[in-house]
Amino acid sequence: MNLKPSTSKKTKYILWLKKAIKNPSNYIYFILGIPFLYALFWVLQPGGDLSPPFILVPTLTVIIYAYFTRNKLASAILGLALFSLTMFYLDFLYAVLNYSNNIFMFLTWNRIISSILDMLPFSIIHLIIGASVASRKKEYLLIAAIMVLLLVFIVRGID
Repeated sequence: MNLKPSTSKKTKYILWLKKAIKNPSNYIYFILGIPFLYALFWVLQPGGDLSPPFILVPTLTVIIYAYFTRNKLASAILGLALFSLTMFYLDFLYAVLNYSNNIFMFLTWNRIISSILDMLPFSIIHLIIGASVASRKKEYLLIAAIMVLLLVFIVRGID
């Protein structure tokens, strides 16, 4: 009679997740998937309005991802693409959930470029945060902390 500990399955899944995150071929899934999940939660939020603390969730996502993976390039790309991809996904999800006749109307170049330009300051701040945290040096972590404070002041000023 063989007894197996009950934590072996949980440990197996956690180890698989760590391995999947550190695998460079899986970075694209995280870079495209995290903004989609964020946009999906935003759309399903009652009223569709998000409070300033919830807007800081992507910042925490970039920080955790950068610290865990130590990959400066993937963290910087995630920080750069996070808000732009979220806005892109939001347009599509709103069109699908509202049964719009012109689902692909949001694919005009004017809307795509204006969405990217609207989110550019947030994207640059997240790019710096992701690249700084991934290096794990004290001076770069200080830069990341200053950028997070700047982001908090920007978000609090918006509301």
